[in-house]
Amino acid sequence: MDEESFDLDDFTLDSSLLLRERFVILNELLLLKGARVEVLRRIALSSNAQDDGGQRETTNRP
Repeated sequence: MDEESFDLDDFTLDSSLLLRERFVILNELLLLKGARVEVLRRIALSSNAQDDGGQRETTNRP
């Protein structure tokens, strides 16, 4: 076999590993985004509490 040939099983394994790594990275990005949203939500709640004289809203908004 020459150097240019490849085994289909090796290619499939490499593709599978790359796909798994992409999913791991995507999952980490989503977790970071979720953490960022939580921080922004807490900042907004804190700002509302300060603007309302320390009283938080009790109504649930969609």
